[in-house]
Amino acid sequence: MKKFLSRYYLYGLLFIALLLFIRSIWDGYTYIGGDVMIPLHPGNAFQKMFLWNSGRESFGYIYILWFGFYYLFSCLGLGAFVAQKILIVCLLVMGFVFTALSYRELFRGTRYDTSELRLLAATVFTFNPIYFLLCVTYAPLSGFPVCFYFLLKFLRRNRMTYAFLFAFFLNFLFFTDLPQPKLLMVFFVASLGLCYVYQQLNDLPFRDVLLRFGALFLMSALLNLWVWIPLFYSFFFGAVGNFSKNMITHGGNAEQGIATLVYIMRFFNLAIIKYYARLKPFLTGVPFVLWSFGQWVIIAWGTFFVLKEKRFRVVSLALLALTLFFIFIAKGSNPPLGGIFRYAVLHLPLARVFRTTSSVVIGAVVFYAFLFALAVCDLSKKKRWPVVAALLANMIVFYPIYSGHKFYNAINYAGQQKGFLIPQAYYEFGRTLDGIKEDSKILSSPLNNGYVQKQWQYFGPDILTWITNKPMITLERQEDYGFTNRESDAGPSSGRSYRSYALNNAGYLLVQKDSVGGTSLSTDGLSRKDLLVQNDYFDFYKIDEKYFLPHVYYSMERPRAVDGIKVRPLIHDGPRIAFARVNPTKYLVTVSDASAPFWLVFNEPFSRHWKLYKARASDARSRLFEQTTKRYPGLHVREARHRHDVTPTDLSYLFTSSLNEGSGGRHGNVWYIEPSKLGQGEDFTLVIFYWPQALFYLGLVLSVLAAAAVALFKKTVPTAKR
Repeated sequence: MKKFLSRYYLYGLLFIALLLFIRSIWDGYTYIGGDVMIPLHPGNAFQKMFLWNSGRESFGYIYILWFGFYYLFSCLGLGAFVAQKILIVCLLVMGFVFTALSYRELFRGTRYDTSELRLLAATVFTFNPIYFLLCVTYAPLSGFPVCFYFLLKFLRRNRMTYAFLFAFFLNFLFFTDLPQPKLLMVFFVASLGLCYVYQQLNDLPFRDVLLRFGALFLMSALLNLWVWIPLFYSFFFGAVGNFSKNMITHGGNAEQGIATLVYIMRFFNLAIIKYYARLKPFLTGVPFVLWSFGQWVIIAWGTFFVLKEKRFRVVSLALLALTLFFIFIAKGSNPPLGGIFRYAVLHLPLARVFRTTSSVVIGAVVFYAFLFALAVCDLSKKKRWPVVAALLANMIVFYPIYSGHKFYNAINYAGQQKGFLIPQAYYEFGRTLDGIKEDSKILSSPLNNGYVQKQWQYFGPDILTWITNKPMITLERQEDYGFTNRESDAGPSSGRSYRSYALNNAGYLLVQKDSVGGTSLSTDGLSRKDLLVQNDYFDFYKIDEKYFLPHVYYSMERPRAVDGIKVRPLIHDGPRIAFARVNPTKYLVTVSDASAPFWLVFNEPFSRHWKLYKARASDARSRLFEQTTKRYPGLHVREARHRHDVTPTDLSYLFTSSLNEGSGGRHGNVWYIEPSKLGQGEDFTLVIFYWPQALFYLGLVLSVLAAAAVALFKKTVPTAKR
């Protein structure tokens, strides 16, 4: 028994710390707010994985694996807040375990390959101020050691299993940060550095190591083409490109005075001290200050004054250089040499993604942990007790990590509690919204800039958009909905009326009474009979149909605005129309008795990517039209059944010519239809399709083919030999 305890007591202490950590988050609160949000209704989140949602280009397809984690636990009857706690624990454990495994794989067969040093490196990585700097459940932190491990295994063993696992965890742990590529760029550079260290330790030609590294990243890119293809298209022709061109750089000084060297070299910044009351006493306390600077003294002493062996000295210097490189980037425009960084951000387009810099220090943490373990080993002269003492000291100093201090909110938003208890009324109202059958949007008031503030001190993303599957108009940027601020100010509505937005298929007005600030919309013209739901949090109105137009309608003349707020389509002697939503990127439209040309209007904010096609035979016979959701007799329009189907066969639209180019503006997407030129008589079926969605299906098919190819060709590059 004594021998067992002497061998495994460190594991026991670490397990006790894990239990304390689990106990610290064992509550009914959801850790959201600021930049953090989770799929509160995972089933509905899956329905938002299409490339268009709520009147805008959507990036939900990037987060499918992340949605899938929450969805798995929802199928087991566990709420999203429980799944979030499980993910928090999993990420913490994965970071610890894979740091130890990566250390063992990198230093295998050397004098540094001991169980105590592995535990020390893993402890320094896990119990580190970086944990306070990053958002809750920030997966890329664990992504570095996890993906490093599979990279090292592939370099050594060259098995395709490791390529699959690398690609999977790269998606699951890093893609949550997309469409911003900053952390992926940091990971790529860090991986190159790791390859150099591996090459030095194994005496391999660096060219061979680079070839294997390139082969792994190429296979990972191929296996994730279903993300990369639509994302790159968006960069050149869509929202990502527009965001990049208009990215605010803050003059290169976004974190001036915040990410100063004295803080960022210890893996946090001044903002953590200023805004998190529970962390300030710890980060400014004598034990942490002495230990955090003392670690750098140990690293410097061990690297420059104790280590003599050339090979390991080169390795230590390489690890130190990598650590200092990422710290230099993370400090941004702060001294020293801050002008170099500022110039790069202002004049180099690719450098703009580093306009905020503190999180870049994430690339240094694994190297720092390895470097500290090596330095302690060299200083200890092969004695065990200094390694154990360093490990225990790190655990003691960083007690706030396993006592849950990280999860307390910022001081200006319920700083004395962990996360928020979302009122049950939100979930109940979400079910009410999900029960609305017609295909219309919910207009939310007050409009916001991407963040909302509540009377119960919550501040962060709009909660309801993460609960319901109904598309919601929430942003105050009117240009996103087909008209400019100037246009919305025209007419008697003065730009603050719900009537302006009713052009965008908004059938309901939701007043979030517990919201603070934002642009409130007038409810003038609505009466008690229009009020469907009223409680302490919401007033929910049905908008009068004279201000509402369905998702698809027609006009015998080109639609035009009347009084700045309404559209009056001319339907005299026009056809009859029925439409059905297959998914948010595909609508089927059947036209009957079309004896003359007409204008077909798709009531979504204009995008040149919406295309009109002749329907395939399978779409023309769709059973969705057998049911009716709603009729609009005054417009000769019938709304049929709606679905959220994934339709990979729509890949064919990549190679199909559209009927004609649509035009648009305030009235959505408009096509001029001449039945005589279609060659299908007076009765025909059309397809309105968001063309980039076909790129997602293309990437999905190519990813499956790539997976099959990787499985078939098991040996693609030379096997690494020591």
